[in-house]
Amino acid sequence: MSSVSLAHVHVHVQPAACGSFVRMENDNSRLAGVCRQWGYNGTSHYVGEWGANRDQDRLYMHAAFVVSLYHWLLTPDVSRWECDDFYVGVSSVDFCKIFVR
Repeated sequence: MSSVSLAHVHVHVQPAACGSFVRMENDNSRLAGVCRQWGYNGTSHYVGEWGANRDQDRLYMHAAFVVSLYHWLLTPDVSRWECDDFYVGVSSVDFCKIFVR
């Protein structure tokens, strides 16, 4: 019986966006409605996947986004907090919730 080393095998770990979350009854977010346009796979945008092809073992920055349009992005080190927008900023009436299990 032979063994195979998986040390050099690239595993695509960016999960599909659509079908991976549930929209709540009052969800009016734009980002959630266009999940087929999310992501970047290293060569193309609009691939319908979570993430941005960086550090694919975790979702951290640009976890959900449509390039130059809608983002779920929280980067306090550069004061960029985006939820369903792109460089718009957060107003006093905005709120974003995400539930993870």
